[in-house]
Amino acid sequence: MTYQDKIEAGLKIYLKEHYDVNATSAWLNESEVERGYFSGCETCGYGGDEDTISFTIGFRTDDYYYSQSRQLSGSTLDFFPILLEYIDRADS
Repeated sequence: MTYQDKIEAGLKIYLKEHYDVNATSAWLNESEVERGYFSGCETCGYGGDEDTISFTIGFRTDDYYYSQSRQLSGSTLDFFPILLEYIDRADS
């Protein structure tokens, strides 16, 4: 089993437990940074919108032809320690 297969197996377990999705395939998409629209005070930035970082887990199911996704906050690196638990469970 390759590392890519292990990651996919872990993502399938994660999707099942958190979103009740029976995925036939799953993958991680890159993190995206969305800049805050309003920068706030020119001197200190008070009142500005926060930048947000998010990523998606893409997947396919037997029930739906097109790929779907679930968006999570944070980066893929933030998610990796959580995913390791699911990878370990899929591996055993």
